[in-house]
Amino acid sequence: MTETAFIEARGLAKHFGGVQALAGVDIDIRAGEVHGLVGANGAGKSTLIKILAGLQKPDAGKILIDGAPVEIETPQRATALGLGFVHQELHLVPQLNVLENITLGAPKPTRLGMVDWRRLAAEVKPIADKLGIAFPLDAEITKLSTAEKWLVSICRALVRKCRLMVMDEPTASLSEAESQRLFQIVRDLSTDGIAVLYVSHRLDEILDLCDRVTAFRDGRRVLELEGDALTRPALVRAIVGGEAPEALVASDAPISRAVVFSAQGLQRLPMVKNVSFDLHRGEVLGLAGLVGAGRSETARVIFGADRLHAGAMTASTFGALAEPWSLGS
Repeated sequence: MTETAFIEARGLAKHFGGVQALAGVDIDIRAGEVHGLVGANGAGKSTLIKILAGLQKPDAGKILIDGAPVEIETPQRATALGLGFVHQELHLVPQLNVLENITLGAPKPTRLGMVDWRRLAAEVKPIADKLGIAFPLDAEITKLSTAEKWLVSICRALVRKCRLMVMDEPTASLSEAESQRLFQIVRDLSTDGIAVLYVSHRLDEILDLCDRVTAFRDGRRVLELEGDALTRPALVRAIVGGEAPEALVASDAPISRAVVFSAQGLQRLPMVKNVSFDLHRGEVLGLAGLVGAGRSETARVIFGADRLHAGAMTASTFGALAEPWSLGS
């Protein structure tokens, strides 16, 4: 990693009506550095990313690349300047295959007036191999897992010779093993001299991966840390604006409150398979899982948006269970 700042933002400000999303923030990202960006929801992280991506124009401030001021008017201009983005919502075209998505919008070699897909695949393959892409380049995007789609998006940025890659909540939908693979890719990018702006709420990842970390709060940069000063307590204080409250410890005591809703053996194939749970009066019950695990589909059958294939649900008004109903009947 060098001490050279590849990209600098100075005094960036952005308003949306009466809301100040960014209030004169400064940040610089060095070549070959993994730079963490943390902050609560609404702190201004996404606004900064959109400005760098050419999706929004700042009200004030400037951006410099290699020390020279630049204007990023469009996403195409951001790409031309060497900025690549892998957003939490992966923007891939389901009607196109892997190679077509990777090279979408990029210059393509031609032969006899037609795109030379064989030559293009040969050019992309070394980059795909380095990322560990094991699936065929002609595979359908819709057949890929979330982790595989992330690899496609990263490959797309590298094919365009990006010098800064922005990753927004990259592990939100990945398993532990998939996350570990992504972390190695981030480290490899840094070794190759590519700067990475890593945006995440997961402080363990930030502390493990990042050389420096910038914290935003209420549209302002409140902290920048590196080296031994980069600790979890310091980051938490910067994010929340003070000492974090002590975590509540769950009690092992059995819940004695009345059951107000019960789901038994809910099935809505292929996503909802034999889901059962009880909800007690005054309880907050969490439903967790990766994208594609069936959380949304379960909620839809509970609220009657989709019909059950099997199973039953019961509810009560004042603690006494009512007659069971089944949306599949």
